Amino acid sequence: MNNNLYTRSLNSLQHQWIFLRGAYIQKIKEYSDSHNILVLEWQRRVGKSYTLIGFLQYYQIPLNAVFYINKELDINDEIMDQKDLYTLFQEVNTDDKIQYIIIDEVQNIESWEKFIVSMYSEKKYKIIITGSNSKMLSGELWTLLTGRFLSVPIFPLSYREFLEFRKIPKGKESFREYVTFGGMPEVLLLGRDELKENYIQNTVNSIFLKDIVSRFTIRNLKLLEKIFQFLQSEVGNIISITNISNYVMNTFKKEVSLTTVSNYLKYLTYPFLINEVSRYDIKGKRILDYTAKYYFTDIGIRNISGFNFSTDIGKILENLVYMKLLSDGYTVYVWELSGKEIDFIAEKWWEKIYIQVCYLLSTQNVIDREFWNLLKISDNYEKIVVSMDESFWNSFQWIKNIHILDFLTS
Repeated sequence: MNNNLYTRSLNSLQHQWIFLRGAYIQKIKEYSDSHNILVLEWQRRVGKSYTLIGFLQYYQIPLNAVFYINKELDINDEIMDQKDLYTLFQEVNTDDKIQYIIIDEVQNIESWEKFIVSMYSEKKYKIIITGSNSKMLSGELWTLLTGRFLSVPIFPLSYREFLEFRKIPKGKESFREYVTFGGMPEVLLLGRDELKENYIQNTVNSIFLKDIVSRFTIRNLKLLEKIFQFLQSEVGNIISITNISNYVMNTFKKEVSLTTVSNYLKYLTYPFLINEVSRYDIKGKRILDYTAKYYFTDIGIRNISGFNFSTDIGKILENLVYMKLLSDGYTVYVWELSGKEIDFIAEKWWEKIYIQVCYLLSTQNVIDREFWNLLKISDNYEKIVVSMDESFWNSFQWIKNIHILDFLTS
């Protein structure tokens, strides 16, 4: 590879200002110091590269100590496989000063794992890689790296981070901006709404083309787009493959097999564009795998086809609560109790939280639905109703009622 191109790639790490995502930066330092391979993963454009740059800047790591490749940059197109990686590494490490090996979007390099494992075996380098698909650490690769890596998901900016990034207070105005355009860092650097919308749409197009269409040789792009639009409209609803198939048939006026629909649905989860949340039957203590809910990693992407605050806000709140739980490290399910749905049960080690989400506790029927379902659960774990009510009681028979802004910034 041309060393001038590599120098340009390395210099891309030098930004005048980076928003420091403290919790992630601390994890990167702790995990990389453990001499495991550190894997940062999740959807494109959520800030993995920015977080890495923040880490290098915060700990003042000199660039000549870093071997850095970002496969999102066109200047790195020459790097195709592990041989190219090894050749370039030898060229730039002539003085043996390299301490960190960092490769962004590593899944775009053929047989990258061979290079990574080889470098790992030398026990000289701290290795950090990033990736944007859910299969990167599966199958044979999982076996190859087992016991050698730690994985950290990087999510879009949370509402709390959004406030810090924009230096604005918590409140209705800032919340409306956040739920409209989401938390991808580069979106927040743009001024006009039109520019933000274009960026989000271009991100969706990039994920479709790079991570789905080319990866799975998709021939019916229209079908993929229609399923995506269906999921946008059905956030928070329990969905089956049959539901989607019926919608597709009504749209295209022709039959599409359940297998095809199921495959296309999986393709959308592959790049972490959407996240599947399984239903769990409390009484039977089993996962119900024929239906699920789907939530978007970034709420701005969910809204790109249109966002009506009055009709969509309930779905948006549920999506935001799910992503908050996921980013806090919980495993999340939708629970069903005696035919009644409980929005989320979140589990982490010895912790367990039951959560109901609604827009407003506006009527007695809504209050009964949200609180009484939780009251039917006889254990002593925490139970919460999250809503946008400005003046509601703090608890109802020991069940907490928390405002969405307080929940998201807790």
